[in-house]
Amino acid sequence: MRVPYMVLSPTAGTVNLDAVSGDGDQALAGQIIPDGQVAFQLTDANGVPVTATAVTFSQARGSVPLTISNASTTTDNYGFAYATVTIGSQTGSYAVNASGGGQSYQFSGSVSLPPTVSAGGVVNAANSTAPVAPGSYVSIYGSNLSYTTDENYSAVRLPLSMDQVTVSFDAAATGSLPAVSVPGHIVYVSPGQVNIQVPWELQGYSSAKMKVTLYEFGFGNVMQIPGLTKIVVNMGVGEAARDAKLIELGGGTTEIQELTAGRWLVENYQI
Repeated sequence: MRVPYMVLSPTAGTVNLDAVSGDGDQALAGQIIPDGQVAFQLTDANGVPVTATAVTFSQARGSVPLTISNASTTTDNYGFAYATVTIGSQTGSYAVNASGGGQSYQFSGSVSLPPTVSAGGVVNAANSTAPVAPGSYVSIYGSNLSYTTDENYSAVRLPLSMDQVTVSFDAAATGSLPAVSVPGHIVYVSPGQVNIQVPWELQGYSSAKMKVTLYEFGFGNVMQIPGLTKIVVNMGVGEAARDAKLIELGGGTTEIQELTAGRWLVENYQI
């Protein structure tokens, strides 16, 4: 049996430098750039990787302060070279010069402040008070929460992300409930306010940690959301208060249990 194969080896002459990651990122001050690293590949005129070639990385003139770490000194077996870039505290633009094989390239991108949730800035959207409940709508107040103002107009769907803004909740294991990490459903975003629906999956947890994230990777302060409460619906007198089957909430509840006269607790739900 014959197995066909082909061996390619780098040829002398022109070397190409191709940027792979870290260019055009929308980074946040004080954090690693979203791609994690700036990276490039060296190849010859035939596309064969140029290996074991000396490379350099440095902060470019005009860049905001940054730190370069874990930088390659030579290309690897596939012609790649990498460097981790961590942005300092200033906003503006970052720029990193890279060179190798007689070629050079400048990686660049923008730098903004990270999203910051104000102390006590997570409140019930209906009355601007705490605590909040799973399934309820809440307003998150702060700064740099979004780069734009937008609203969801769908009556049947709430997105998990809007204009690169996401909100997530993490709750520790408690009793028979496992640890969970779940996203909020977004209704409205703006630089100073984000409105979401708290995930139903937090039912039964007494507290959770919440963070606002921009562009998937950059988040600011993590807020502890204490006192998660069960949803209580106030009912008036009459047939509805006497017969739980006459009550339907949102997409339809599957069970409603009477607690005290005129107060009902949603035990199970459907979305």
